Amino acid sequence: AGRSGNTILRRILQASPQVHIPPETYVLGKIIHLFPRLQILEWPDIVHFILAQVKFSKNFHSFKISLYPLLNELIEAPTRCRSLAYILDRFYRYHGDKIGKQFQIWGDKTPLNTFSLEPILSTFPDARFIHILRDGADAIPSMLIAHTKPHIQDAAYRWTTAVCSALRFAKQHPSHCYFVRYEDLVTNPEDLVKSICGWLEIDYSPEMLSRLDHTKSMGDVNEEEHHKNVLQPISKSSIGKGRRKLTVEQKRELQILIGPTLIRLGYEPLL
Repeated sequence: AGRSGNTILRRILQASPQVHIPPETYVLGKIIHLFPRLQILEWPDIVHFILAQVKFSKNFHSFKISLYPLLNELIEAPTRCRSLAYILDRFYRYHGDKIGKQFQIWGDKTPLNTFSLEPILSTFPDARFIHILRDGADAIPSMLIAHTKPHIQDAAYRWTTAVCSALRFAKQHPSHCYFVRYEDLVTNPEDLVKSICGWLEIDYSPEMLSRLDHTKSMGDVNEEEHHKNVLQPISKSSIGKGRRKLTVEQKRELQILIGPTLIRLGYEPLL
């Protein structure tokens, strides 16, 4: 779910020379869902259509790249390479190359991906999924402050459906999934990030936790007000912050909306 520490984890992993995670694409799931309908088109038209979804997505300005060289490269791709996975893989690697990043694996940090997990896995059978769990009583008020959701009911619905979607997927594909609690990430980051690196089969370095200079090339992190804490050292000060801001009336409403899911995940009820 959004506002759960996803961008902090992106910052940490992006500090690794082995990993590249660009700004949120918002359209990875949409592209995968649409691709089967494109089979009636010629390959150049498929390439144009897919890259257009990226270029005209709401966040593309933060990528700070031109897609025209990639467009021409993909149109000329050998027949044996002409697949959706190839187009997407080249896009992420192209972006990393353009910002000067050397890496082995790429990722996509977009909370909306939670609703396209099966299609993503079908496209990339070796994919690994990291899901960050955060106390809904903290994540939901943060959604309202960041204006990612207009009303508390909408935010509660998004948090619950996202969390439950990830849990269902993990039950079906346990070897592909790694669950992280936000509270553990900011309280004991070294041990947790070491464990994540081991699972991803990449090297751990203490610099991954302390480094901040690389955030200059992370695009949306520097542009969006709700990402400002990502530019600061890792802190546990936001644990319980949302709960403390909720009124008694809001707590009653949220307890009805998310109470059972909070308890299921091991978090304290609101009342």
